Amino acid sequence: MGDAVTADVEFADSLAAINTHAAANDVDVYVYVTSSFRTSTVVPGAVVTPATMSNHLAGHAIDMNVKYGAGKTSWCNSTCLGGSPPAGVKEFIAAVRGDAGLRWGGDFTIKDPVHVDDGLNVNDAAAYTARHQATQQARTSGCG
Repeated sequence: MGDAVTADVEFADSLAAINTHAAANDVDVYVYVTSSFRTSTVVPGAVVTPATMSNHLAGHAIDMNVKYGAGKTSWCNSTCLGGSPPAGVKEFIAAVRGDAGLRWGGDFTIKDPVHVDDGLNVNDAAAYTARHQATQQARTSGCG
């Protein structure tokens, strides 16, 4: 739900994992994507100033809010996600944090509780550079 997700093909498994964690029987929340792939570090209204080597620039990150509760009508935004979220949202975040292939921005030094990525930029700088160049070029050439 939310904005259409534009991502690098190599981030697809991470997106599937995020969906799996959200749909777990004891969690059952909706991830509402507010941002994914970006072409620039200039982000109007950003919760946190974007990093120079942001995984968004390589198509390896999303920003989100979370819908929860009966009928999924309640919202958990940056304030909620960074504070004391309700049980289902808390369990979703715990599942993301427990997934070795994902990072939750609430664990960053500069907290970004709406953010989830795969750590490409910190785990493999060369792969980050390659994926950043490939996704940016694909976008400027009309793909995606």
